[in-house]
Amino acid sequence: MLRKRASAKAPIPAHVLPFASSRNQLPPVDQIQGVQLQRSAVPSERKVFIEYTDCANEWHELEMPLPDAMYLMTLLHQIERECGFMPLEEPLPDE
Repeated sequence: MLRKRASAKAPIPAHVLPFASSRNQLPPVDQIQGVQLQRSAVPSERKVFIEYTDCANEWHELEMPLPDAMYLMTLLHQIERECGFMPLEEPLPDE
């Protein structure tokens, strides 16, 4: 497995925003079940759907525009680098 080279620049710390309202809070994630990309020729219609189950094994779906999903991935990689977390060595569903 190839590892990324360390960046010469110091990373900018990730900033986690507090929830402003519990009214919009999503059910806690117990396990991610899958991710699907909605492709489109129109950039504004490209979306990512994340399916997950909660601790009661109820299914939920989170829909977000592709640019926001890519930004989330960037933030998660930054947290990974800052905290020294290693990704799980689980095979992808297509493997």
